[in-house]
Amino acid sequence: MLAAADAVWSQVLNPLFDVEHTQTVLRVTSRQAVSDLAKRGRLLALDGSGGRKLYPGFQFGPDGRPYPEVAQVIRVFAGVVETPYTIASWFVSPQDLLNGETPAAWMRARREPEILLEAARRSADKLAH
Repeated sequence: MLAAADAVWSQVLNPLFDVEHTQTVLRVTSRQAVSDLAKRGRLLALDGSGGRKLYPGFQFGPDGRPYPEVAQVIRVFAGVVETPYTIASWFVSPQDLLNGETPAAWMRARREPEILLEAARRSADKLAH
């Protein structure tokens, strides 16, 4: 079941990186460095099958670093969502405040981060009530 769920999520969040690929993208030498970024809320990590962690590719800029908005959005949703998959889904879902664009596309285009964060706050408020 979990492997099938991984495949479905991989289609929605394409691409999903394993820890080794994420190390390469981030240009870090250890799995621990990747894990530390996720634990500090600077990187979105998803639980995959077999205890693996998966990292949505949309959060990485062309230089391999996570977009700064990722950490801010994670903070906005902290305590509101039950799973990081909700945050990941939000990043790939069109948002009215972003003129129908997805937050992932908004970040890639380097558009106004404050509007993105306001869209996140509005979504988090809806989930909280």
